[in-house]
Amino acid sequence: MAGPHPAYAAGRRRLRALLASRGYRPGTRLTVAVSGGSDSLALARIALFVARRDGYVLRAVTVNHGIRPEAGREAAQVAARLRSWGYDDAAAVSVDLGGGSSPEGQARAARYAALAEAAGAGSPVLLGHTADDQAETVLLGLGRGSGARSLAGMPEAGPLPGHPELTALRPLLGLRRAALRAALQNEGLAWVED
Repeated sequence: MAGPHPAYAAGRRRLRALLASRGYRPGTRLTVAVSGGSDSLALARIALFVARRDGYVLRAVTVNHGIRPEAGREAAQVAARLRSWGYDDAAAVSVDLGGGSSPEGQARAARYAALAEAAGAGSPVLLGHTADDQAETVLLGLGRGSGARSLAGMPEAGPLPGHPELTALRPLLGLRRAALRAALQNEGLAWVED
């Protein structure tokens, strides 16, 4: 029998290493942010494997920003899909963006607030940022004139943006999106372009 796709294997190793380095022991609840895009679906598959093998408790959260009319239906479908994979706790959460000049910034802040509320104290939040996202973050920072500070990019483990009391873990930062998509395709799994 063939082993896991190399991207899944690498993601599992990195997630286990991050959990161990931060002192998260089996029995800890892990909150997985899942948009339905390729990166977060791959993370959901990786986290499910690690949780089952190592004894972690999973909660998946899909955030409906309400920007598009079909967003609520899509979020509900993502949560249902995760339950079909074996997630006992998979929720679709709606947020209100209100008005303002930066819809992307408002969506990001609302998403992190919803994830923080769902996670609760002591539960790390797993985010599906990849090496592609890291490169984009660095380039955007340099473009904004942040200088050498931008070169650090996103940390693998650090405070959840806007919620320093919670830890965000990004076990996929060393992986390329194309590799994760190949792993999903290998399983016959489709994703939404988010």
